[in-house]
Amino acid sequence: MNEAAAAVSISAQSGIVKLGYEVVDLRNEWEQAYNTLRESVAGLLARLDASAEDWAKATDIAFRVGPPEDEEKIYSAVEMNYWSRGEFGKLSEEAERYSSRLASVAEAGIDGYLKSETNRWTLPELVEDIRRVGEMHAAMPRIRAMCRERFESSCERWEWAEALIEFFTREINFVLIEDETGYKLVSEEAAASSCFAEYTARICGGETCADTREWFEIAFRNMEETKIFIYIVPREDTQNLTVRNAVLLHIDYTGAADERFNREVMDNAAELLRAKDADVEIAVPQDLAAISLDRENVFFEVGKKLQARANGVK
Repeated sequence: MNEAAAAVSISAQSGIVKLGYEVVDLRNEWEQAYNTLRESVAGLLARLDASAEDWAKATDIAFRVGPPEDEEKIYSAVEMNYWSRGEFGKLSEEAERYSSRLASVAEAGIDGYLKSETNRWTLPELVEDIRRVGEMHAAMPRIRAMCRERFESSCERWEWAEALIEFFTREINFVLIEDETGYKLVSEEAAASSCFAEYTARICGGETCADTREWFEIAFRNMEETKIFIYIVPREDTQNLTVRNAVLLHIDYTGAADERFNREVMDNAAELLRAKDADVEIAVPQDLAAISLDRENVFFEVGKKLQARANGVK
C-alpha cells in the first residue's frame, strides 16, 4: 500500500494544459489515485465478507443459533464484532463509507465529478486515504486472530467451570452458590457499546447481562459455611495474538484460616485443571489489596471484587 501511495503522489509540475477545471497531469494522477483506492476498498470489503463466512464455518454458527443460510454472514459479523470488542464493526463501517463515496464518483463519472461543486476529494486526500485503507488491510489478521482466541478461551472457561463444579459438588460435597456463579456481569461501559447490544439482541435474544469475554466466577460453600471462590480469568497477549486462561483461588473463612484445607482445595483444582492444560497459572494470593492496586495484574479486577465482597458488597 505504501508503494501504491508513493506511485500516485503529486509530482507533475510541468506540461500544464488547461482543461477549465484542472491540468492534464494532475487529472491523470487523480484518476490513478481514485482507481487505486477503489480497488483497495473493494479488496477490503471482500476480505471482511470472507472473514464472516469463515467465522460461520469455524464456529458452526448455523447450528448454534439457527439463522437461515443467507443470514449466516450477518450473524457471524455480529459475533466477530462482539469478540473483537467493536473493531470488526468499525472497520466494516469505515470500508462501507469509502465504498459509498467511491460509488458517487463512478456514478457522476470522473470528469463530471471533478467539474461538480460538491466537496470533492483532493489528490492529497486520496493519497492519505489509500494509506489509511492499507492500514485497515493490515489490521485484519490481528482482528481475526483475537476474535478466535477470545472465543475459544471463553469456551474453555465454560468447560473448566463445568469440570470444577462437577468435581467439587460430587467428590468433595461442596454446595454451589448459583447466584454467585457465572460469567462476569457486563460493565456499564460494555453494556452501552453497540457491539454488546447487537450481540445480545441477535444472538442471546436480549436476555443476558453476562459478558462471556470476561472471567468466569464459581462460588462454593462447605459444611462449615466457608466460602470457596474460583475465578477463571483471560490473559490477553495482543503482541503474540493469544489469550490464555489463568485461575485465582480464594477461600473466605468464617473463622480462622485452615492452611491444610487451603492446600487440599488448591491441589484438587490444580490436578483437575492441569490435566487439561499443564501450563495453566493457578494463583492463591495472600494479599488481595496488593492485587487490587496493581492494574497490570491479570487478577486486578477480581481482586477489587473480592475486596468489595469482604466489605459487604456483592
